[in-house]
Amino acid sequence: MTWHEEESLAPFDLDAIHRL
Repeated sequence: MTWHEEESLAPFDLDAIHRL
């Protein structure tokens, strides 16, 4: 799953993804 797909499901998850 790409970051864009994650954003569509839960925008707040982007912060967690960027921390990775």
